[in-house]
Amino acid sequence: MSCREAADIRVRVRSASAPRASRTARVRGSKGRTWTGNQAHRTFLADGFLAGIWELTESGDTATLTVRPFDPLTRAVRDALGAEAERTLTLMSAASRHDIRFADA
Repeated sequence: MSCREAADIRVRVRSASAPRASRTARVRGSKGRTWTGNQAHRTFLADGFLAGIWELTESGDTATLTVRPFDPLTRAVRDALGAEAERTLTLMSAASRHDIRFADA
């Protein structure tokens, strides 16, 4: 896995959380949440659509990956995202402890 692939958590799980038209509208309206000035935030996809942002912080011997979805996640998407987040932490941090947190949508 390349660093570029690790930088964007991509979850390829089929989800029926919202009709395609409303998912497309959410993606168009999410630029304010995915950009600050000219700085892009790390994003993740669910079912091929922009579903939220994530951030990695390190403190002492603990690395924390916080997932901030734009909408509530289904159990299947959350489980797949958690597994991908663990792989990303292993690749991106040498910390001895890993913590994955899901913020409310």
